[in-house]
Amino acid sequence: MSETPVRFGVLGCATIARILSRAIRLAPNASISAIGSRSIDKASKFASDDGFPASAKVYGSYEAVLDDPEVDAVYLPLPTSLHLKWAVLAAEKKKHLLLEKPVRTLIQESFKEVLDKNDILISPAAPSAAYEIGEKKNDPLAMYVGDIMTVNVNLAGLPALVLPCRFVEGGSTCLPVGFQMIGAAFDEADSVLVAQADYDLCGQIRRPLSSLKHWIVMLLTMLLQKPKLNLKDAFMD
Repeated sequence: MSETPVRFGVLGCATIARILSRAIRLAPNASISAIGSRSIDKASKFASDDGFPASAKVYGSYEAVLDDPEVDAVYLPLPTSLHLKWAVLAAEKKKHLLLEKPVRTLIQESFKEVLDKNDILISPAAPSAAYEIGEKKNDPLAMYVGDIMTVNVNLAGLPALVLPCRFVEGGSTCLPVGFQMIGAAFDEADSVLVAQADYDLCGQIRRPLSSLKHWIVMLLTMLLQKPKLNLKDAFMD
């Protein structure tokens, strides 16, 4: 059975787009479905000069290409400063994306923009509470999905700490729900200090208290706890 061709929409009329659009047309499993520019006259001339098929639609905006239901994927030859904005918009429109700039760089820039204005970001560590050991052993996809919230942090190369937030009843035990504290690049010290402060204020409260066993564990932990390390002195001058 032959493959269904991927229908591409092109955002912009940069010179580099001429080269890649020709490659798309030559590919046996791809076709040009649309092109968009801020000027419809410029887009029309580009399509004509570059030999786009007569069926290719010409739009006077980038948004119109993203809204076209007959566009499966978008090629983005726009200036670097516009990559993040239009890559995110393309993803929101459920379009596949062809982009010269590595996705990792886009993720790093997005985090940096937020962390330049904030010391710490707090986000879920997983899309659900923890599951019991062996519960998902026959469903590897579900196990991979459990890590989806931490993938972007690893790609960006940022320090992050995962802490227990609450507990939910599940099976024979109380299962933890975690959240992660994300710090700026090379700013591990502040992340650790905030995590320690969070534990000092809320750590005992978040422990599960629904059974005698949990009460005993909490009591033993408090009795056997060693003097805390002064992390501020350890990390700061």
